[in-house]
Amino acid sequence: MMEQNPNKESTTSSESSKMDHTPLVVTYAEAGKMLLGISESTVRRMVADGELPYVKIRWRVGIPYDALLEYVKNQTRYAVSKQPVKQCLTID
Repeated sequence: MMEQNPNKESTTSSESSKMDHTPLVVTYAEAGKMLLGISESTVRRMVADGELPYVKIRWRVGIPYDALLEYVKNQTRYAVSKQPVKQCLTID
């Protein structure tokens, strides 16, 4: 019988499956595809302009996946109606 290590953290199956399918870092090309089909060169400009963070691991440079999600979240805009809101009448 194998002895379980009490110091080892256990992960649920949903956590481990999420980790298996979601990369921590994506290439510029992958980031471009994820950001509504923009080009790799546009992603490079966004990094150069400081719009997107990057990570460098030895000679490879990539974009953190979570940073892409955060970027899209921060760019989300909602239309504001130009129509005035009608007052509700209350009847006593």
